[in-house]
Amino acid sequence: MAAAVAASGREPHALHSMPPAVDRAGVGEGAGMSFDDSAIVACRFCGRANAGDRRRCEGCWSSLAGAASMDPVSGERALRALGRNQRWRQAAKLALLALVAGAAGLWGFVTFGPERALAPATTNLSSSATTGGWSMASHDISNTRFAAEAPAFSGVLRWQFKTGQPFLASPAATTDAVFIATADGRIVALDALTGATRWEMAMSSPVNSTPSIAGDTLYVGSRDGRLVALDAANGAMRWVYEAEAALTAASVVAGGEVYIGDGDGRLHAVDAGTGQRRWRSGEGQWIDSLPAVTEHYVVVAADEDVRVFERETGKLAVTLHVWGGATTDPVIIGDRLYIGSSRGTLLVFDLDWRPPFLYRDLIAELWVRAYIWRAAPEPPTPILSELSIGNRRLAEMAVAEGVLYIGGGDGNVVAMDVETGESRWRYKAGSGVETATVVGGDAVYTGATDGVFSALDRATGAIRWQFPAMVAAGTTPAVTGNGIYIAGGDGTLYALR
Repeated sequence: MAAAVAASGREPHALHSMPPAVDRAGVGEGAGMSFDDSAIVACRFCGRANAGDRRRCEGCWSSLAGAASMDPVSGERALRALGRNQRWRQAAKLALLALVAGAAGLWGFVTFGPERALAPATTNLSSSATTGGWSMASHDISNTRFAAEAPAFSGVLRWQFKTGQPFLASPAATTDAVFIATADGRIVALDALTGATRWEMAMSSPVNSTPSIAGDTLYVGSRDGRLVALDAANGAMRWVYEAEAALTAASVVAGGEVYIGDGDGRLHAVDAGTGQRRWRSGEGQWIDSLPAVTEHYVVVAADEDVRVFERETGKLAVTLHVWGGATTDPVIIGDRLYIGSSRGTLLVFDLDWRPPFLYRDLIAELWVRAYIWRAAPEPPTPILSELSIGNRRLAEMAVAEGVLYIGGGDGNVVAMDVETGESRWRYKAGSGVETATVVGGDAVYTGATDGVFSALDRATGAIRWQFPAMVAAGTTPAVTGNGIYIAGGDGTLYALR
C-alpha cells in the first residue's frame, strides 16, 4: 500500500486530512482572536455565520468574543441546530407578543369599547308624575321647584304637627298625604287636610334624605346607607338596598330607576321595582345634592365638582368645576345647567360641553395661567355665563317659564331672565335666605332667617302675605293643590291654605 501511495505522487492523508487546529488562546471579552480563514464563528444572538477573523457579528453587531470557532462542516451542523433553536425562540416570542396584544386589546375593549346594554328596568315609575303633588324635594327631575297647577293661597294656618326634633329633610306630598322624615329616624305619613297620623315607621338611623314618591311607593335613604322602599299607604317595607355608605342626599326616581348619591361620592342607580343595583359610579367627593335627570344624563353636585354621568351606564361623561363650591342642586333647562356657588354667583354651564383632547389637569392649569398673563388665548370653557346675585352663598332656586328665582345669604331674592340674565325684580328680605325659593302658580314663596315666610307676586315681587315661621335651613317648602307644607326649624310642620 505504501508503494501504491508513493507511486501516485500524492501526499499522505490528502483525501482525509483534518482541518487545521484553531488557536483559541486569548479568546475572551476584549481579547484578540486568531482564527483560520476556513473557520466560522456562529453569533450566539442572531445565529449568523461569521468569518473566523471577525470580532463582531455582521448581522447584529454583537461581540463574538467567547464564541466557539468551528470548521465549516461542524459549523453547518451547529448553525442548523442554532437555527432551529432560534426559530423556536422566535415563535415563543411571537406567541407571547400575541398574548400580550390580545390582553391589551381586551382591556381596551372593556374600558373604552361600547358599553354592555342593561336590561330595561322593571317599572317606568317617576317621581315627577304626581299631578297636583310635590312628590320629591325639588318637585320634578329637572329640579325646577315649580308647581304650575298650584292655586293661590292666603297663608292661613290649617294645622301643624310637632315632631320634637329639628327637620333635616323637606316634606313630600300628594294631594292626599304628606310624608316627613325626622332627625330621630322616623318616617311619618300625615293626612294632607287634617294632619292626622296615618302611619309611622322607625328607620335604623337618623334621616337627612327627603322622601320621594313614585306611584304607590315611598323611597328614602338613611345615614347608615340603607335606601328603603315603603308602601305609601301603610309604610310596609317592600325592599332594602345597601349602599355601603351614608345617604344624606335626597333621591329622585326617573324611568323606573332610583338615583341617589352617597358619602363616598358614588352615585347609585337602583331598580325602583326590585331594589337591585343597576349601576354604581366610582368614588369622589361626598354627594349631598339631589340629582337632576335628563334623557341621557344624571347630574350631581359634590363640593367644587359637578359630575355628569351617562344615564344608561353610569359612566362619567365630564366633571365641571365650581370655584368656592356649589351650594345648590343642579337645575337643568334644555341643554343648560344652572348651579349656585358659595361666592354668590350663579353659573350657567353648557351641559353638552366636553374638554378637547388632552385638555386635562396640568395642561388646563398651565393654559389658564398663561391666559391670565395674556400669553395665550382664552382656554376652552363650559361656562356660558356667570351672574352675580349677591355677596353671600346662594340657596336653592326655582325656574318657571323662562324666569329664574333665587335667594341668598344677603337677604336678596332675585327674579332674572334665564336667556339674558337681566333682572326682572329684586326683593329684600329682613335677613338671610337659607331655604329654597319655590314657585306655585303665580306666587313665589321664600323664607328668611328672621322667622318670616313670604308669598311674593311672581310678576312684580310685591309681598302678598307673610306667615311667622322659621323655615329649617336647607329645606324646601312643598306646594300642592291643597296647600303649602313648611318644615320649621323647631321641628314643627306647618300646613298653610
